[in-house]
Amino acid sequence: MKPATPTRVSVPTADGYFQQGFAAHRVGDVTAAQRMYELALTLDRQHGPALHMLGITLAQQGRYADALEPLRRAARRLPNDFSVHNNLGNALVKVEQYADALRAFDRALALSPGHVQVLNNRGNALYGLGRYADAIASYRAAIDAAPDYADAMANLAKALLQAGQPHEALRWAEQAVALAPQRPTGHVAKGWALLALDKPSEGALAVGQWQVQDDNHAEAQYCRGRCAAALHRYDLAYPALQRAYALDPKLPELLESLADVAGRVGEHEAAARYAATLRERAAQGDAIQAMAALAAQSEVLDWTDYAALRDQVRQAAAEGKPYRASPFKALQVWDDPAVQRRMARDYALAVGCAADGGRGHAWPAPVADRIRVAYLSADFREHPTTRLAAATWEAHCRQGFEWIGVYFGPARDAEKDALHARARAAFDRFEVITDMDDDAALAHLRALDIDIAVDLMGYTRFARAGLLARRVAPVQAAYLGYPGTTGMDAIDYLLADRWVAPREAWPHFSERVVWLPTTYQANNRERVAAEPLPARAQWGLPESALVLACFNNPAKIQPETFACWMQILRQVPDAVLWLLATHAGVEQNLRAYAAEAGVEPSRLVFAPKTGHAEHMARHVLADLFLDTWPYNAHTTAADALWMGVPVLTMAGHAFAARVAASLLDAVGLPELITDTPEAYVQAAVALAQDAPRRQRLREQLLAARHTAPLFDAALRARELEAAFRMMHERRMQGLSPAPLEVPPQATRA
Repeated sequence: MKPATPTRVSVPTADGYFQQGFAAHRVGDVTAAQRMYELALTLDRQHGPALHMLGITLAQQGRYADALEPLRRAARRLPNDFSVHNNLGNALVKVEQYADALRAFDRALALSPGHVQVLNNRGNALYGLGRYADAIASYRAAIDAAPDYADAMANLAKALLQAGQPHEALRWAEQAVALAPQRPTGHVAKGWALLALDKPSEGALAVGQWQVQDDNHAEAQYCRGRCAAALHRYDLAYPALQRAYALDPKLPELLESLADVAGRVGEHEAAARYAATLRERAAQGDAIQAMAALAAQSEVLDWTDYAALRDQVRQAAAEGKPYRASPFKALQVWDDPAVQRRMARDYALAVGCAADGGRGHAWPAPVADRIRVAYLSADFREHPTTRLAAATWEAHCRQGFEWIGVYFGPARDAEKDALHARARAAFDRFEVITDMDDDAALAHLRALDIDIAVDLMGYTRFARAGLLARRVAPVQAAYLGYPGTTGMDAIDYLLADRWVAPREAWPHFSERVVWLPTTYQANNRERVAAEPLPARAQWGLPESALVLACFNNPAKIQPETFACWMQILRQVPDAVLWLLATHAGVEQNLRAYAAEAGVEPSRLVFAPKTGHAEHMARHVLADLFLDTWPYNAHTTAADALWMGVPVLTMAGHAFAARVAASLLDAVGLPELITDTPEAYVQAAVALAQDAPRRQRLREQLLAARHTAPLFDAALRARELEAAFRMMHERRMQGLSPAPLEVPPQATRA
């Protein structure tokens, strides 16, 4: 009898389980694939391919944090497999560990140079770090290698938006849509670009074209909500933003938008929850979230953990960590010129406008008897800048000068705008470059042979810093619209005065400071107040109360300023505080803080926004204007002084914190400038209790309308012209830009 053949028993192996997992994975059964990969790893904990694929399955299920451990182990086991490093980088991006992600992508590129997907993914890591210029370069490299790479085009568009180049962003987004209309990324990027170009209706339509196909795309919902908010349709914006948050709670800046819009639709508890979530993220050491919390909370004046958030962002900036602070927001929060310069420079580096892109350009030789000066602005329209400066532009001397206005603001604002028409008429030539991208605008403006370009924007809305960074003129100066340094090498001069830019602050400006003799601020004697003048009852003010007013944007109010105001109200029991109403959340929070400070909340009165003439008229109801710091009243201070309302300020250290002091000095009232919070409170209480002195100050101000240098547009024109001559002379002599001081005698007509 033949012996029985032994039964062959199949022994499980790690490779066998891996192959079963891979087969399941290929047919889309991610759960079964994960189980097989895990079984493989029970037999061989160091099985590199199983570690790699397990990480991929976890990432595909949205479990990015869980995916990191197997992917990191896979990278150690398979150090020469570029795809492992690429997938690890993608997971790290999803959990916002951008610096580690960048290292992973760089390793992948070292193993597979020029790999287009890795270049695109590397751009995503750089974008997350706020290094937008570097992200742009990485996306462009991907597109150069794969000209039909639609996702890279959409990502490039988003990075260009962050770098302040919305026209080019729109062009790339439209290419992405044309190449891959079935992909959401191009449609969403197009929506963001149109929103940045102040075309929110078109932006919503662009996103809507995609949402017909898929209503579950988080960023599409987010963009749709932002477009609706820009149209003041908060009822439509709020549900779209909520839906976006439900789909992807980590979208950048989404929580800020939600906190703001929730307050605007009366959902104050929800707004507080969203702000609290931002603080929770910041508490984990994330300075980017700390800055987001600061931005969101400042809009509604929610000061929970505010000082700690400020310190966290400031420390991150000092240590070179990502914090993503807008330089403009820095002016409102930190009264430190050194911090402001660091933040401006970091931002300029991030968006690619720090270096002088026009160095080496062959400019036409300057002409001695003619200086061609161009003012560049998006605000030649109904805007405080044009309200202040139109009379100065009109007063400019035509002998030896040619004056050009360059407009790149919203077209829809300009069509029926009287101030836009006035600005057009003020210049010898008016150029509109709103619809030109930076390449076209640069060529157009350089062809004008401008001698001196004067930027009125800095980093405010619709600014074209990238255009100035490439140089439209051999000499470029910053003026009026942005009260701080740009951190840009291509801006040669900052037009200022001794108050806003004292000599000891010069090291904290990237520009060379030019001192005008009186004040830097262009102004006029044309303000019109509506008639008849209003009664207190019209604005909800008690007839017998002392009215302490501040018509600054409430976002300028810092906790320390408000604490001083509460001290003043406690010492002056018959006083009320009259503030500008912008947001229901502001009123609710400030009244709560007043109660905490022992002040009856009803003593805070809020003035709704109104037409400019009506706003000017209601100044007559105020007894004293209390300024804010570190961002002073600027246009609002000039308005109050014109209407005879004394302005009390505290001069800080940075430009924005010293503007009101400059104006008070130029109107002949330097005694209303204090330099400490204690002196500010003491002076306010003394003025509140001295009605005869307040009346004398009012009479002095009304008389100064026609005599003080502050309101003299022709004088300011002469001062600016003298400054431009001095800049031009240095260029004629072949000298580099240097600090300049315009002597008073140089301004005589």
